[in-house]
Amino acid sequence: VSQSRYEGLAVAEYRVMEVFPLLVTSIGSMIIGILLPLATQAVREGNTALKEGLGYLGTRAATVVLAAMCLPLIVCARDLLVAFAGPDFAQREQWLAGWCVIVVLAQHINPLSSLLLAGGRIAPLIVSSAVSCACSIAANAMLADTYGVGSSVIGYGIYITLQLIFYYSYAIPKFIARIVTGK
Repeated sequence: VSQSRYEGLAVAEYRVMEVFPLLVTSIGSMIIGILLPLATQAVREGNTALKEGLGYLGTRAATVVLAAMCLPLIVCARDLLVAFAGPDFAQREQWLAGWCVIVVLAQHINPLSSLLLAGGRIAPLIVSSAVSCACSIAANAMLADTYGVGSSVIGYGIYITLQLIFYYSYAIPKFIARIVTGK
């Protein structure tokens, strides 16, 4: 197989795998499109109840809704891939299932991101995103030859894991708690 043909197959493989998680990500983006203006209004008005609701209930609700959407994708990953792209893609089911789990984790922090953005705490978010992105790209580059499309899933998993560590060990205790309470 020539190098250009191999690269073309890798892109096609990624595009087939991307369809299902992209659907869930789109729904998550709609959720943040609703939450960001609410978070901005709550911060501007000093509405502690609304900020708490967005921070805690919003996070839980978004996670439950998106997990419910991803569960059928995870359980039926093999069948979806076979129906969508043919039997040659069936062995990639673990990558699709893993990608869907990571998408739920990624969307889980959207309400918290809305509060950070509404509270004007953009710099820490930019730094954590840049560091996570650099680690993700490096991992993807190192693993691409071994895992193919799976390296993208692993790289994305690294990115989201680092973002979750940032949120739960730094952003929530330092910024979000202050944004919510107004102190």
